[in-house]
Amino acid sequence: MIGFEKKQLVIFSGIAVVAVLFAMLGYYPLTRALNKSRGQEKQFKSMRDQTYCDAMGMSNLAKKNEELKNEVGNYNSKIPLEREFATFWNEMTRIMNTRELSERLVEPLSEVEGKTLNCIPLNIECRGRLSQLHGFLRDIEAMERIVRFEAIRFENDKDYSGDLKLIATAKIFYRNEIPTIASDK
Repeated sequence: MIGFEKKQLVIFSGIAVVAVLFAMLGYYPLTRALNKSRGQEKQFKSMRDQTYCDAMGMSNLAKKNEELKNEVGNYNSKIPLEREFATFWNEMTRIMNTRELSERLVEPLSEVEGKTLNCIPLNIECRGRLSQLHGFLRDIEAMERIVRFEAIRFENDKDYSGDLKLIATAKIFYRNEIPTIASDK
């Protein structure tokens, strides 16, 4: 009988050794690989979600970019390549005549040269009713060339005629070179 129990003990020990070997050589590496693949799956899902959010953000940025382009228009077309001060001065004179302004002065100051842009500072003075001066400023805003006002001041007439004097400093710009950015074409 003792021989039979030894055989059973050897068989059970063999089964236990095979189970331990299976666990160590088969099950444990498989569970590690499964856990690693689950971690990678979570990482890929996170990356996918982030990519989706980024793609939606890019779509929103593209829409915003188009809106801004439509709002601004072709900004560089409003900054000529050459000085063209005479053309600007003629346009200002035409606007002042149309608005029937008096005591008109458009005085260019010394130019400021930059790397890609140059600017011509201006002193502008004229006299008229508030509605005329307002129309004058609106017409300048609608010009083909950008005029940037640095300061605008209104003074009352001393004889209380209802006229105002507009005293302004402004700048007009022109480019030294054609921009190389592809989107500015």
